[in-house]
Amino acid sequence: ENHSALDGRWILIEGKINEPQFFASSDITLLPYLYNSSDLSYLTAIKYGCVPVAFPCGIYNDTIEDIFDNILTGIGFKANISSDTNNEVAFLNAALKALNLYSENPSGWNLIIKNGINNKLEWNFETIEKYNTIYEKILY
Repeated sequence: ENHSALDGRWILIEGKINEPQFFASSDITLLPYLYNSSDLSYLTAIKYGCVPVAFPCGIYNDTIEDIFDNILTGIGFKANISSDTNNEVAFLNAALKALNLYSENPSGWNLIIKNGINNKLEWNFETIEKYNTIYEKILY
């Protein structure tokens, strides 16, 4: 829908799209998953300058660093989840932080895009070892 304060549109798409072209023309991608999604299209989004807003779970938690946690390497926004927080409200707050930065601080927004495009989006050795340990405990 049009929203005059945000000067843009929200688009929900089902079906096949040209992902690089779509994400290159988009500003924000919302990842409202409370589970570990197997969809890795958000990595394409980041590489084409589309900033992710996500729940801090699974692969999103391991690959998306919140810009407010580290301004030098942050590539998106993560919901601040705690035991006394409503998950939907936490995700909405992260999305509102993203929209606020987008509309009020263009240089900060460009920094997030630059961080994402320049980020290798790969796991470090410690993360890989952590998952190996978990899998070994499950299997044996």
